[in-house]
Amino acid sequence: MTTESNPVMAEQPCVVLDGVFFQFRDRSGIGRVWSSLLEEWSGTTFGQSLVVLDRDGAVPKFPGISYLPFQNYYSGLAASESFALEDVCRRYHAKLFISTFHTTPLETASVAMVHDLIPERCPSIEPKKWRQEKRFTTYHARGYVAVSHRTAQDLHEVYPTTKDAPFCIAHNGVSTRFCPVPSEVVQRFKKTYGITKPYFLCVGRRNAHKNGRLFFDAFSRLPDRIGLSIVCCGVQQTLEPESRTCVEGNEVHMLNLPDEDLNAAYAGALALVYPSKYEGFGLPIVEAMAAGCPVITCRNGSIPEIAGAAVLYVDDSDVAGMVRALIDIRNSDIRDPLIQAGFQRCRLFSWSNTAQIVGSFLTEMARRDHSLPEVGRPDSSRCWRELRSVERQFDSTSPRLQELLQVPELQRHMRQLDGTSRTLEELESIWLESIAEENGKFYQGAGKSA
Repeated sequence: MTTESNPVMAEQPCVVLDGVFFQFRDRSGIGRVWSSLLEEWSGTTFGQSLVVLDRDGAVPKFPGISYLPFQNYYSGLAASESFALEDVCRRYHAKLFISTFHTTPLETASVAMVHDLIPERCPSIEPKKWRQEKRFTTYHARGYVAVSHRTAQDLHEVYPTTKDAPFCIAHNGVSTRFCPVPSEVVQRFKKTYGITKPYFLCVGRRNAHKNGRLFFDAFSRLPDRIGLSIVCCGVQQTLEPESRTCVEGNEVHMLNLPDEDLNAAYAGALALVYPSKYEGFGLPIVEAMAAGCPVITCRNGSIPEIAGAAVLYVDDSDVAGMVRALIDIRNSDIRDPLIQAGFQRCRLFSWSNTAQIVGSFLTEMARRDHSLPEVGRPDSSRCWRELRSVERQFDSTSPRLQELLQVPELQRHMRQLDGTSRTLEELESIWLESIAEENGKFYQGAGKSA
């Protein structure tokens, strides 16, 4: 793989992509989205324009894409990251920057891919620093890619300064690795993992907004639950105490599966149960449909946009309704039509189509002139640099100050720390004011991408 050669082509401006999310070794939906896009861009003209920052060697490698080994990310030094990222963008004469997580350069124009507004809707989900960096990434961006119309709507509601910026809707795809399989494949999967009873399937994290408690409460009320089991797939390998009480006497299999086995898990399940209270897209839903697995879910967030009428809906607080759904889904008169509808629905979602939409939008954004008229320019770039500069000083001194604060005689340092925090808040406020004023001038009459 190319690491240092400049891939800039005359007709295709260079785009720097920060592969930081892969450093976390997190196999959730965001990682699947970006690995699928890189695979689709492999060997294309757009792929050749990319410089992918490879932190800790964790980014999946595909031919025709340039990878640059880069320092590991640490959120406590996020401000210093901005300076380092700007250096890379300048070295490669990049016209655009996009990140797989919440990282941002200083001056190079950026685009933000918005998967959901969960950290904003459910603040306890992510650390405060990550929420701050997501906010900064969103405000800094000159354009946005949203994975659903609902996500774009939520983006504009939570971050009003984004309303006039260019954006595109690029629904996630579904890999061809998710498909119906022969019964012997399912039986082999069950034998491998010791699954002896019919099972309901849960995929992904079980955070509060995922509403997994609804399923477990309903499962505990099934009259035939002793003859059933549950398979939970995802990074969380321990069942929550409150859910454990609902499944006493039942087999619960906590698995972290490669795609081949996950596909077999979908294909063999009674249903995927996905009672989420909020989704930016809901990737497991389309994966399940592609594998021939009926889905029980809730009419929240983007789910109706993605699933249409191809799933069985329940209210997200209706335990009795979930009990009925867990019974009804085993009725062939309900089950079989849902499976067939799912096959039709999932054909709307293709990674090749997603990659084409996102690649075209990024190319368009890279070719734009992002400079502003000099007359009356509010210059948000200067405000952003000042904010990041002060924050970088704060990042480097705060650990020492925190240590000093343990000494009673040095409590005066608390005032210094609080003063710096207030300065950062004031600088962010000034920056946001400049963005709002700047956007009003920059996008006036420019139109948006759809």
